[in-house]
Amino acid sequence: MSRIALILLLVLAPDSLAAQALSANDCAEIRAAYGIIPQGCPAVADVAAPVRALSEPAPSDRESHIFFPHGGSRVDPAGAAQIERLAAVLESPPVAGLCIRLTGHSDVSGAAAVNVRISRRRAEAVATALRPLMADNTRITEVRGLGEAEPLPSIDPTSSWQRRVAIELGRCPPV
Repeated sequence: MSRIALILLLVLAPDSLAAQALSANDCAEIRAAYGIIPQGCPAVADVAAPVRALSEPAPSDRESHIFFPHGGSRVDPAGAAQIERLAAVLESPPVAGLCIRLTGHSDVSGAAAVNVRISRRRAEAVATALRPLMADNTRITEVRGLGEAEPLPSIDPTSSWQRRVAIELGRCPPV
């Protein structure tokens, strides 16, 4: 399986995903398996990151988002392939027990209220495609749309890269 940093923003959400610190062992396992350092884990000195154009997302952002065409909320073949890779990663240790939040985003073209609605439809489309590929699809605990409120940093807010669904993982809320 290819390295997928879809693991993605590994953001421990402070709200509905009941933020709890990852253990040092969890941090080490995720870094070893996926080559990323989740939020809340201590930084590790690495070789300098390659320089990238400011007009496109970092490789980890490309791997942890599903992108959409202008005005679209249908998962295209590239997005479907990414979702299949995502599902394989989500079923593997050490992330198999983590819950998932899908957050839709938009660029700044169009009215803000319309952008919130389309970003929500994008997140729902990813959830619909992802659920049948998971052993326990109840791990998708939140599907939301933020519209243009949280653009990818250092990228033009009108860029097609802003039309995306972010995949975030965190500890599941207590039952």
